[in-house]
Amino acid sequence: MKSKRQYRELFENAIDLLYTHDLEGNFKAISKAVERISGVSRSEVLRMSIYDLLDQESRDRVREAVREVLGGSPRGAFEVSLVARDGVKVPLEVSCRLVFRGGRPVAVQGIARDITERKRAEALERDRNRVLEMVAGQEALETVLGQVCGLLERQMPETRYAILLAGAGGVTVGAAPRLPAAFGAAFRGPTASGEAAAWSAIVERGVAAPVDLAAEPGLAGHRALLLKAGMEGCWVIPLLSADASTVGAFLCFQRERAVSVPAPPAALEAAQRLAVVAIENRRLTERLAHQARHDTLTGLPNRRVFEERLADELENARRHSRLLAVFFIDLDRFKQINDTLGHATGDAVLRQVAERFAGTMRKGDCLARLGGDEFGLVLSGLSDTHDALRVGGKLLDSLSAPFAIGAREIFLTASIGISLYPRDGREAAALQSNADAAMYRAKSRGRGHVEFYTAGIGLAAIERMEMEAALRRALEHGELELYYQPQTDARHGLEAVEALLVWNHPRLGSIPAQQFVSVAEESGMIAPIGDWALGEACLRNAAWQRAGLPRVKVAVNVSPVQFARPDFVENVVEALSGSGLDPSLLELELTENVVMKEPDEAVRQMQRLRALGVGVALDDFGTGYSSLSYLRILPIDGLKLDRSFLKELEREPNTVPLVSAIVALAHGLGLTIVAEGVETRQQFEILRGIGCDRFQGYLLGEAAPAAAIERLLKAAGSMLR
Repeated sequence: MKSKRQYRELFENAIDLLYTHDLEGNFKAISKAVERISGVSRSEVLRMSIYDLLDQESRDRVREAVREVLGGSPRGAFEVSLVARDGVKVPLEVSCRLVFRGGRPVAVQGIARDITERKRAEALERDRNRVLEMVAGQEALETVLGQVCGLLERQMPETRYAILLAGAGGVTVGAAPRLPAAFGAAFRGPTASGEAAAWSAIVERGVAAPVDLAAEPGLAGHRALLLKAGMEGCWVIPLLSADASTVGAFLCFQRERAVSVPAPPAALEAAQRLAVVAIENRRLTERLAHQARHDTLTGLPNRRVFEERLADELENARRHSRLLAVFFIDLDRFKQINDTLGHATGDAVLRQVAERFAGTMRKGDCLARLGGDEFGLVLSGLSDTHDALRVGGKLLDSLSAPFAIGAREIFLTASIGISLYPRDGREAAALQSNADAAMYRAKSRGRGHVEFYTAGIGLAAIERMEMEAALRRALEHGELELYYQPQTDARHGLEAVEALLVWNHPRLGSIPAQQFVSVAEESGMIAPIGDWALGEACLRNAAWQRAGLPRVKVAVNVSPVQFARPDFVENVVEALSGSGLDPSLLELELTENVVMKEPDEAVRQMQRLRALGVGVALDDFGTGYSSLSYLRILPIDGLKLDRSFLKELEREPNTVPLVSAIVALAHGLGLTIVAEGVETRQQFEILRGIGCDRFQGYLLGEAAPAAAIERLLKAAGSMLR
């Protein structure tokens, strides 16, 4: 009875949404979190089905998930959109499993986590990366400021301008090219500490006025440089932001000391606006970058940084055969604080908890807030499991003193779960899942405890083993098939097709590649599957050509594991020679992370492919490294814009000039641009207007079996004749 009561309490107080529905989707039980997330009362929800709360796309996704688990196929976490009472869509990450009675499935249990903040942070991170790609770092800001100075110099040839930025990091300058190099160098690296302080003080005065450098402490050397360059007067004109704060200053150096107006007012005002925009955009970008990677409440790294650090530390642990620990920390009964004392008090407690936890960390440890009252920790450099246990004890001890919030004292405990590499998993996802499971077991044992993961091989591992075995049978029994999606030009003429792998499972039906490729890569099955797909695509296109159908390229995706094999190019040669396909009608698509992992080796591999006459394209461009400088040296023929750009074209006007710039850059390098995921007429017209070469997506044709594509090619051939 006690355990049932504890389970009920855990169910009611869970931050995540816990639910059970029957096989038709009708809710049987749901936690109170649904009221906070959806704005609909629990009593109302219990009279609804899960499909009533979701948008159309999410309904299809849930139905597919239910079909898969009923068919015995593993199903990882997936994302849906809940439509709240006010019409706002709330993104949720969902995991579900079957409930059995008498050996028969009767219901589905699920956990849904609100990932709104994570989605917002990811969007901020994408925006930050794209801006960084365009401006290429701090040097770009100096270039812009130099151009602003040049604009003013052209208005008054006898004047030399520089833009001074003085702050906590020292003094930097963006100067026009005609300003003496030695003078610019003096700003970039002041030799005396007084120089930076003196210039900072001048900027902060915020009044346009002439400055006598000889009278300023520590700036006599700068005056000597001016005299050497034939300059006499120096004016300082502050650059003010919209809130009237000083972000920098123009320095105006002139041959005449008596100057009433340092530049024509119109030109000066325009230049001031340009300079302030450049400086504030840089600062905004840096601020957004920090926000995208840190929790706004506690200042700790967020989940994204936690997962990146875990991946890095895991790679180090593998390389050096070291022990690694992953902690999941959840505050006990924290919901009661929010419910009884208010969210402002809860936020204050979270900030103090973060400070106490951080005080127990070593330099270099990654402590992050994962969301709500949940924290994560990646601990490396351990000598044995006792080190992890000692850290867990320190974290619990840090909570022992009461939290003083105003006149109130609050006592708090935490439950901590720990998983260890390599004992409890060799991949990041498994370690996180197992640490989470250990944390829930710590809660079930009375809270305020540290628990190691000890469950051994779990259900997820068994499911992956079963899928691996089924994949091996699939290749042997001919269950794999290639579908082909058309790529057309602006006139809707068919120019190429992309080969897409499909698994025709005997029980589950058609399964797209994205649901089983990761298992194939981890198990080593991707090599024979990739070889089969490459050979089949070449054979099919060669047969079309022998039948006299219009010439089209066939694009084949190449996995990272496949591309890294030393015999990959030889396998391509074998596929071409075995099919008789003209190499110019084969295009291999590589993702950015494949190419950038070992760029030198990737370039050599691509050069060998190009020497065969095979085309090479960079797939999903804009989601990975997106290093524009590397495009100059990569031996590629084209870029495929990631579909995320297309989704933003209609709702984010700023995306259009970004995509237009990428298209212009690609064309300047002689590359073809393919827009992937074109679903609406508006997207197509925008992309056609900015010069995309080929288009792929549901608007222009869905992926179809080879026979359907053959009929399409015959129809195209008839029109040409």
